[in-house]
Amino acid sequence: MRCEALLRATELDVDNLRALLVELDADSSGALDMAELAVLLDWLGKEVHPRAAAAIFRRFDRDGNGKARLDEIEQWFRKRKRAESARLRRAELWGRCRLLRRSKQLL
Repeated sequence: MRCEALLRATELDVDNLRALLVELDADSSGALDMAELAVLLDWLGKEVHPRAAAAIFRRFDRDGNGKARLDEIEQWFRKRKRAESARLRRAELWGRCRLLRRSKQLL
């Protein structure tokens, strides 16, 4: 499967993320190097300053070997997806509460 198709799938379903990361892992090392991570950020549509990209990479490259393990990247994306889902649920509930308050004020 092409990376572009996998990326579209990950926008809806994080379960396809592993396949995308494996596709990006050009040297099949089980980890992404800085150049491979830059490709990922580019495909995600993120224009990231080189210093910011390096900081993101260091976040994943915990042992300083120049590689970010695929499972760590996948775990981070899943955590971000859960946090975003929780934020959206809170916003939806807050919106419902505000609507309920308004309707009570009208009565």
